[in-house]
Amino acid sequence: MARRATSLSSSLVVVLLVAAATIAATHEARADAGIKKSGVCRYDNADAQAAFKKRDYRHAAELFTKAINWIEQNCKGPGSSQVELLNNSKSGLWDDYKLRAASYTGLKEYGKAVHDLVTMDQATVVGFSKGELKTAFLACDGAVKSEPNNPFYRGARATAYQKWAHLVALEAKDDKLEARYLKTALADRDAQLKLVHSKEERAEVLAARADVYDVGGTSTFGPDAPQHALEDISTAIELDPKAAYYAERSKIQTDPTLALADIAKAIELRPKVGWYYEQRARYLGTRAELAKKAGKLDEAEKDYATLVKDDPKSVTRRIDHFFILVELGRDQEAEAERKLIEQLDPKALRNPFRVCQVANIRAKQADKGGAATPKDLTTAWTLGKLVALIPLQHLKGKPNEKADEAWATVSNVVRAREKATGKEPHGLDPIPEFKGPKTVQVRQAIAFIFQQRKKVEAILTAGIGSRAGAVFALSSAGFMALGLNTMGVPNLNHQLGEIIEKEAPLSGLPCHIWVDTAIKATTHAKPADVTAAWDKTDKEAKAFLSKS
Repeated sequence: MARRATSLSSSLVVVLLVAAATIAATHEARADAGIKKSGVCRYDNADAQAAFKKRDYRHAAELFTKAINWIEQNCKGPGSSQVELLNNSKSGLWDDYKLRAASYTGLKEYGKAVHDLVTMDQATVVGFSKGELKTAFLACDGAVKSEPNNPFYRGARATAYQKWAHLVALEAKDDKLEARYLKTALADRDAQLKLVHSKEERAEVLAARADVYDVGGTSTFGPDAPQHALEDISTAIELDPKAAYYAERSKIQTDPTLALADIAKAIELRPKVGWYYEQRARYLGTRAELAKKAGKLDEAEKDYATLVKDDPKSVTRRIDHFFILVELGRDQEAEAERKLIEQLDPKALRNPFRVCQVANIRAKQADKGGAATPKDLTTAWTLGKLVALIPLQHLKGKPNEKADEAWATVSNVVRAREKATGKEPHGLDPIPEFKGPKTVQVRQAIAFIFQQRKKVEAILTAGIGSRAGAVFALSSAGFMALGLNTMGVPNLNHQLGEIIEKEAPLSGLPCHIWVDTAIKATTHAKPADVTAAWDKTDKEAKAFLSKS
């Protein structure tokens, strides 16, 4: 879709009869007088407004001129400019120009109206009500018809049309109207180019014509429009190498590297223009994305790193950098970036979308070795449950005979696998009696479970494959969280949640199955919420693994 024009000179549309009449109607008639006291400097132009309301446009124009001259002579502070006065609503200068231009329009002195509109364009442009733009267009048309070889009027109308044709067409509900206005704007720029002679003037018109091509795009001017826009702005730079022209060309460039070169030149020429840096950041991001899509991850990382350096407090930029580091497998740097992100916004990465985004990258990087069957994976899941929960039954003082028999069976399996791989066969350790204060017993039980987890994960990975090992590691961490939270011991949730996030991508389980448990465990959710999330994960995981 064609880009909307936003910045070239002469908006021409700020002074409108309807708005002016509204303003005029809100004032009572009072004697004209300059007011300059207690920080207030403005001209009380009630008589001028009264004349305008009566459609005595000649008298109104004279009185508004008197007001404008007084404000510009008396209200400028040291070093201040006309632009500052226009932007200062307390001065009333904006309204006076607006009402004078409306008066000139009523008198059909369109050239004078256009000059006022162009003056006002230096300040902040406000919104427009229905019909106001047509009134402004009428003034521009009248000025051009009266002096068709006046380059100022040609440029003024072209600017008005290219800026506001889209809104007028929407109001008129005429899809073809915008294209007609833009074609007229292009014709005005063509005519204007023949009427100016200095290098600086020609450069300004060429830059403006490039903008018309860019606004209208291929839908209005055909497939060569982008090339015409690039040629015009490039010629403008050759004639007058201004920062603004380099910045404009950067918007037209299709190659982000060329766009970066142009915006860098603009910054070099005018380093205090803030939006140039915003454009540079956008082009860096675009180039990084293109490099990423092309598989050039190292190049993308350099651009993302530059963006972070330029704005170290931007969470969005750091997130982009974090993910490219994850894709590159630069885990230590990624972890450092993750910690910085959490300092800026603890919730930025703790949502299902971001967690699953990381998981999907990790899954692509996972070792696909081994040929675990659905039965193998289901068995690994069950082993995780047994290794986590049976010792916790002993911690609660409620050992179960059948559970202990299952422990012995698992131990024999581990012992046999250790022997088969040439290791000294130990199997699982007998579950000890946990002694001491309750907190000490909990620590003992947790340490014991982690030791046994390590053994079982190792024999599953070596014997069946890394996926089976990951399924077991995920299962045992989840069931530890379930058991401990049921006992009112949520202290280990964060660590167990991190284990789930680490192992889940390697397990082959879809992210939606486990992500809720991982997030709740790592974000200090209530124990009941963690256990409920894991119950759901357990049910869905078993169903998925049985069919994998």
